Amino acid sequence: MMKKSERGFSERICKPLSVPNMNLYRFLIHRNPINASKTVCICHEEVLLFNQLKSESERYARALAAIGVQKGDIVPICSEPSIAAIVFFFALNRIGAISCFLNSTASDEEIEGYLQKFQSKTFVISSNCCRKLQDQDELLKSIDHAICIPSIAGNFDDQMDRSDPHIVSLSDFLKVECSETVDLDLGSKKDAAHISFTSGTTGTPKSILLSNENLMAELTALKKPP
Repeated sequence: MMKKSERGFSERICKPLSVPNMNLYRFLIHRNPINASKTVCICHEEVLLFNQLKSESERYARALAAIGVQKGDIVPICSEPSIAAIVFFFALNRIGAISCFLNSTASDEEIEGYLQKFQSKTFVISSNCCRKLQDQDELLKSIDHAICIPSIAGNFDDQMDRSDPHIVSLSDFLKVECSETVDLDLGSKKDAAHISFTSGTTGTPKSILLSNENLMAELTALKKPP
């Protein structure tokens, strides 16, 4: 006979998690009443607050829509951990585009392979990674918009090679004229949201397409009491 504690554990494992029909951004913002000044994360001594995430992700999302990024487009982000990369992740989620974080230490051949595989026309890349790709003219020509974000906190423009015509700084990107009619946060839980990768320990890393529902269920499971 199964003990009570064992039965309870089994029921928790088998019971499916229920998440609301929304995108990941709305789930994060509306999950609990959130203090606007509460910290989302700290990266290289730079702090991102919830009110900043809300305002900056909307600003980035409108700029992305203005340059033609649409629902279902895959936009790789090749960067060291940074506040700007986090904001881009949520900005993409808010317009229904799909984010994909690439290894910032990967070779230029590996990065090129992913860009070709995903048929990406917009690429977010850190200033350090930009330096690795300075001689990759053919790769950069295949991208409509390569947006350079800072590798560390500081002046965006001072960290990039402004002589490269294929790459625009984050500050210049955010100057694009944005429409006030951009629809935000209309995605459902079934919509694709992010591409992750297997480790590749026993072979070539495999791409894994995750939906908003997948990500919300993971967050819910992590927060559930034991």
